[in-house]
This record gives sequence, structure tokens and C-alpha cells, in this order.
Amino acid sequence: MVVNTETAFDVSAADDGQAADDGAASAVASLEHESDDLWKQYPAVAWLTLTAPLWISALVLAGVTIWRGAETARLVVLATLTATAAGRFIIWGGGDSTVGLTALELAGVMLCMDFMCAVLLTWHAGFLFHIPWVGPRLRAAVREGTAMLKQKPWMRRLTTLAVLMFVMLPISSTGSIGGSLLGRLLGMSRAATFAVVILGSVLGCSVMLLGAELLEPLMESAGPGVRYAGLAVVVGIGVILSRRYLSTLQGQQVDPGSMDCQQ
Repeated sequence: MVVNTETAFDVSAADDGQAADDGAASAVASLEHESDDLWKQYPAVAWLTLTAPLWISALVLAGVTIWRGAETARLVVLATLTATAAGRFIIWGGGDSTVGLTALELAGVMLCMDFMCAVLLTWHAGFLFHIPWVGPRLRAAVREGTAMLKQKPWMRRLTTLAVLMFVMLPISSTGSIGGSLLGRLLGMSRAATFAVVILGSVLGCSVMLLGAELLEPLMESAGPGVRYAGLAVVVGIGVILSRRYLSTLQGQQVDPGSMDCQQ
């Protein structure tokens, strides 16, 4: 559902970075206002989108437990935790006996994660800003988004393509979390942001699945030690790229400008 309310995000720059912080704070305040409006105007939609990730997660785990057993459900939870650091690179570890899940199953885990993150952040970013531990990290993500718009100004002209490409990146610092926030900062509606994030997730997982198929012959011919090392390298690559990406953004400053956001 699209809420017909417009909010301007004013993002300005200063040499010492203070103006960038002020601009990010303005964007956060605007998202909080949108969240309040959603609860006032469409409480049923607000409750549905807030609770859906919880009961969907419970249903998925219950289904996996019934269909494949408790051990597989435990592996799904472990894969979810690993993906928070390694991103979609975990798909490359699929099929190995040490992982216990196929590449396709790991891609399914990533799609579920992206779906739930997109629902929560597209409709409830303003609410999530007030949750301990989560809120400060989301506020930092908003600031990183403003820095990226300064670094890549073409994103303002090609909004849908920009968000799609951003979500397709396999590192954990981008994906559905960053893409959902970036889409809102660029002025996309909630429905449009959600649709593009899910499409980007499907395309990104498909690319990683193709890579997993290319790596499969090498993994099958390697010994256990090589496979363990390979899995460690895959996770390490995801973590390193994510940290380097964040370091790059933190070194950027945001030029004066404004971004319109429609609910």
C-alpha cells in the first residue's frame, strides 16, 4: 500500500562532517514521522508488516523441522547467523558436508532473510531506530547512504537501477538492509522499494548460485582440509569486503542537496 505523503530529506555537507550528521539526523526524523503516520492511518497494515517476519520465521523453521528434521533446522539458523557477516558468499559453501545445506538451500535462506529485512525496514525503519543495539546501527546505515549518494551522484538520476544494483552486491553491508534504506532516501515509495529489493535479492542469489555451480567440481575433487580452508576463505572475503566498504563510506562526505521521499 502506498501512503500519499511526501517528506523531504535535507542532507547538507560540512568540512568537518557535522553537516552530514545533521542531514542524516533529518532523514531519520522523516522516517520516524512516516512510521507514526502509518500507525495512525493504516494500523492493520502496520501490525501485519511488523509481525509478519516473526510468524513467517516461525512457520519456516517449523516446516523445516517437520520436513527435514531438527538438525536441518539448526543448520538453517546457523547459516542465517553466518550470513549476517559473510553475506551471499555463504551460497558458495553449499553442498559441502561441513555445511550440511546445498547452495540452493542457502540461497533460499538468503531470500527469506532479505524478504524479512525489506518488510521491516521499508515499513518500520522509524520504529526500529528506537530499538537498542539495532537503532544505532540503522542510523549509521542512513549516514552511509547519504555518503554513497555523494560518492555516486548518478544514483539520484537512476533510482530503481541504483537500488537494484546495490541490493545485488553480495556483501552484508549492502543487500536488503542498505537497499531498503537507500530506496527510501532516494524517494521511492514503500511498495516500489520492497519490490526492487526482492528483485535484487533474487538476481543476486542467482548470480551466486551460478558461481557455486562453477566451484562445485573444484570442491568435490579437493580434500577435507582444502574444503575447510575454502569455506573459511569465503566467509573471510565477505567480512573483509564488508568492512572495506564501510571504511570507504565513512571517509566520504555529503554534498549539499535534498532527497524527496514518498511513502
